[in-house]
Amino acid sequence: MKISIIIPVYNVEKYLDACLDSVIHQSHQDIEIILINDGSTDGSLQICEKYKNSDGRILLINKQNNGLAEARNSGLQYITGEYVCFADSDDVLAFDYVKKLIETSLKFDADIVECDFIKFETDDELQDITTEKSDSGKEEYKVEVYNKVEALKLLLTDELRSIVWNKLYNRKLIGPILFEKGKIHEDQFWTHQIFAQADKVVHLRAPLYYYRIHSESIMGREYHLERLHDIEAFDEQVLYMRKNFPSLTTTAMRRLFYNVLRHYKLLKSSNLKGEAAERKNIISILRKYNHKEFIADWGKKETFWFKFLVCCPAFCYSLMKILKDF
Repeated sequence: MKISIIIPVYNVEKYLDACLDSVIHQSHQDIEIILINDGSTDGSLQICEKYKNSDGRILLINKQNNGLAEARNSGLQYITGEYVCFADSDDVLAFDYVKKLIETSLKFDADIVECDFIKFETDDELQDITTEKSDSGKEEYKVEVYNKVEALKLLLTDELRSIVWNKLYNRKLIGPILFEKGKIHEDQFWTHQIFAQADKVVHLRAPLYYYRIHSESIMGREYHLERLHDIEAFDEQVLYMRKNFPSLTTTAMRRLFYNVLRHYKLLKSSNLKGEAAERKNIISILRKYNHKEFIADWGKKETFWFKFLVCCPAFCYSLMKILKDF
């Protein structure tokens, strides 16, 4: 059974060999590897060409730099596999990543399978992780099976993750649903829509994806205003759930509320130009939802802080700091 693996590539020459080696040597060999070179200015394109010339399963798309979302969208146009997964070009896949995900999908008739991931910073750390995994032998991993609404609720509470790269997707789910361009949290705009198409989602409690943390990565940089894109995504999720899954509206609203609190704190403690205007903006987003239907099942404490933040954000923030209730 063929699996399509989409890998956007942008200026990752230091890490790309490790990523591609882990992909081409997967224990499940019936894969197509779609590399999208997103206008790299280092040696990444040459590395991609080297692998393409030695492995017929690799398709290389070379395009101008337009960001991660558009690179993934470009890759989706070329998939021929029955299932799809994504990888970031600075990360590494476990040897049996694809095999375990597809076996789990087939066993449980699941449209989406999510696995766990391990963060690492250095190649030595990665070596320790992979050595420990190989020493563990044929370990049995816990499997959790969810229907559509259960999975969406867990997604909204971060018990299942909105990131796209630790999952296998049945190709039929994706259809016309593309990644939103120009957002650094493009996963947050996309994943809930895909979950909404799935009848069954499985969480395989196996650490099969290795996520590299480094200073050049988008999420490795210091706090910046583009991080506020996730507030836009959570805002959209509230409206999406209200329209399509009303029972999950208050859960989506709770996620938006706590992330507005988080960003308000980060903005307040930053020296970024325009941070005061952005604080006002994210509070104005909350004010749209100052109605009972959006917080109907919240506890008294959460409701109090929500109302207080909407009414008097600066005073609320100061009091929360004093009470250490942030």
